[in-house]
Amino acid sequence: MGKDELSQISRYINSRSLLVITPKKVVRLFCPFPVEVIIEAGGLQAGERLQVSKVLMSQEYRLVYIIDNTPYYYGLFRIVV
Repeated sequence: MGKDELSQISRYINSRSLLVITPKKVVRLFCPFPVEVIIEAGGLQAGERLQVSKVLMSQEYRLVYIIDNTPYYYGLFRIVV
């Protein structure tokens, strides 16, 4: 990902919300928002419901959720609506 792409993306993202694409529209979820663990890792149990307090991007451009001050890759969770 180049600097131009990053600057374009950074206009729409921040650590306090997440843009979610639904079949009908794009929705911004504001932190905290609920998630459910779908893959057990780092002491998290499948089915456990938690609150995302912050959304970040890793150095590898992977989405990271901050939950109880601990970073987790987003793929471990399902957003609960």
